[in-house]
Amino acid sequence: MSHLRSLASELLVDDRFFSIYAGLEQEFGRERLEQFLDRGEGATAALDDEALADLRSRVASDNCLLAEEYHLDLKRYGYALAATSAGPAWVKGVSPASEASSSRIDQLFTVIETERQAKASQISEIQKTFAGEREAAIARIRELEAMLKAEHNAFVARIRELEASLDGERRAQADHLVEMQNTFAAEREAAIARIRELEAMLKAEHNGFVARIRELEASLDGERRAQANQIVEMQNTFAAEREAAIARIRELEAMLKAEHNAFVARIRELEASLDGERRAQANQIVEMQKEREAAIARIHELEAMLKAEHNAFVALIRELEQKGLKPTLRRVVTQILRAVSKRGEEDSNLR
Repeated sequence: MSHLRSLASELLVDDRFFSIYAGLEQEFGRERLEQFLDRGEGATAALDDEALADLRSRVASDNCLLAEEYHLDLKRYGYALAATSAGPAWVKGVSPASEASSSRIDQLFTVIETERQAKASQISEIQKTFAGEREAAIARIRELEAMLKAEHNAFVARIRELEASLDGERRAQADHLVEMQNTFAAEREAAIARIRELEAMLKAEHNGFVARIRELEASLDGERRAQANQIVEMQNTFAAEREAAIARIRELEAMLKAEHNAFVARIRELEASLDGERRAQANQIVEMQKEREAAIARIHELEAMLKAEHNAFVALIRELEQKGLKPTLRRVVTQILRAVSKRGEEDSNLR
C-alpha cells in the first residue's frame, strides 16, 4: 500500500472526505483514481521493529481469515498473512516485550469494531439507495417500452389508413375510367349509327333520284343532264360531310387516348409517391428501433458502473476495517485537488 492510499484510507471515516472521494471516483473513474493513489512510496509504520513484528504476528491469522472469507488480495497492499488460519496469534501466548503494546492493540481493535458497525449501516443505506435507483431505471425502461409500443401501433394504424385511402382512390379512378370509356363508346356508337343512318338516307335518295332521272329521261335530255350534274354535286357534298364525320371521330379517338395516357401517368405518379412515403415510414421506424437499442445499452452500462462502484465501496470499507485513522485530511485533499485540476486541464486540452 502506498503512503497516499494509507492517508486516504485513514480519512475515509470523515463524511466530508468520503463525499469528496466519491465525487472524485465518479469524475475520474475508479481505475484512474486507484492508479493515482498507488503512486509514491509505500506506507511505513511508526513502531519499532520488535513491536511491529509482534503486531504482525497478532493480525496475520485474522488477515488470512478475512482474505479467505471476503476473497481479498490483502498481500498486494502489504498486509501480513499467516501460513494457516488455525487461530489468532495471541491465543498461543504473548511475549513479555509485547505487553506494553497490547493495550494499544486492544484500543485499535475496539476502534476498528466501531468503524465496522458504522460502515455496515452505511453499506445497508447504500444498498437501499442502489435498489431504489435500480427500480427507477427498470420503471423507466418499461415506460420507454410502452411508449415505443404505442408509437409502433400508431404507425401501423396510420399505414393501414393510408393503404385503405389509396385503395379507395384507386377504385374511384377505375370507376371513373370505366365511366369515361362507356361514355366514349356510347358517343362513338351514336356517331356510327348516325353515319349509317345518313348513308341509308343517301342511298335512298340516290335511288329516288335515279328513278326520277329515268322517269325524266324520256321527256327532257337537258333536264337529265342537269339532274346528273346536280346528283354529282350532291355526291361531292355528301362525301365531304362523310370525311368531316370521319375526321371528327378520329379526333375524338385521339382525345380519348390522350386522356387515357394522362390517367395512367397520374396513377403511376401516385404509386411512386406512396412508395416514397412507405420507405420514409420504414426508415423512421428503423431509427426509432436504433434509439431504443442505444437507450437499453446506456441503461446496461449505467447498471454496470453502479455495480462496479458498489463493489469498490465494499472493498474500500473492508480495507478500512483493518487500519487506524489519523487527522491528515488537509494533505490528502490538497493532493487530490491538484489531481482534479490537472485532470481538468487535460480534459480542456482534449476538447
